[in-house]
Amino acid sequence: MLVKLLGLADLAAVLVILAAPILPMNIIIYSAGYLIFKGGLFAINGNIISILDVVCGILTLLMAFDISSPFITLFMLVFLVQKVFFSFV
Repeated sequence: MLVKLLGLADLAAVLVILAAPILPMNIIIYSAGYLIFKGGLFAINGNIISILDVVCGILTLLMAFDISSPFITLFMLVFLVQKVFFSFV
């Protein structure tokens, strides 16, 4: 049940990243904070996927300040969407 709940929150983060150009900065920052906090919490055990969550959170935070690359954004979206997919399977 927790995996599905976290997958739903990751889906919300994906939607925030997709809509970042039209969303207020504070929503993007909250989404980045969620990814960094969740990734940091699970990265304590040395989980590589959680470390990538922290990286995605940092990149999302940079997107809030209009620092982004389409290639990196695409990588983040593919990574997070596959995590959402596997959390519901």
